[in-house]
Amino acid sequence: GINYQMMDMTEDARDCYEQALELLMDAGDRLGRANVLQNLGVLQITEEDFDGARESLHEALEVFGEFGERDREGRAIGALAEVYDAEGRWEESEEYYKRSIGIMREEGVEEGEAGTLNNLGLSYVMQERWLEAKACYEQSIQISRRIEDASAAVSTSCNVAMLWRDAGDNEKAISALLEAMDVCVEMDASELGQITEHARDMAYWMAQE
Repeated sequence: GINYQMMDMTEDARDCYEQALELLMDAGDRLGRANVLQNLGVLQITEEDFDGARESLHEALEVFGEFGERDREGRAIGALAEVYDAEGRWEESEEYYKRSIGIMREEGVEEGEAGTLNNLGLSYVMQERWLEAKACYEQSIQISRRIEDASAAVSTSCNVAMLWRDAGDNEKAISALLEAMDVCVEMDASELGQITEHARDMAYWMAQE
């Protein structure tokens, strides 16, 4: 299911998840079933099946809580925040993102903390809360660099550039993009193509002004 999902073969992924849920229910494996429900919930978000995603993720969250699986609980809460983001329920999404970040921080799951900080930043951008978004991105980049996750560091650095572009400050956008290139070189990352694509996007938007 996960492999199909990574290849955007959503129907095949859903079929695999549904079969796995039936087998795990027959086996009485509640924790295994919760893991599959979380994967299904993430898939349902991409399919814009937000009611289904909420149901899957809440059920998974309840089981993770019972079994004391705090890191998985944090990830499920972060996924629920994405559901609320998609629905424009900003107060709830912010609450859930912050809960997820708190759990990740407590559990020392730095990769998860960095990813959720990035997602909260994206949420703030959608609300035009530029400075709060920038603060989240900077924290995310700092963590990603510390754990040597080059791909995440470069991706979030590009998000900073897009933030300033969306805010209408092209000078800061270009500066942030140059900083993303510096991160890419410093960490020997392979995301120069991604940065080039962002540069083309910004050049296009600047030409329209």
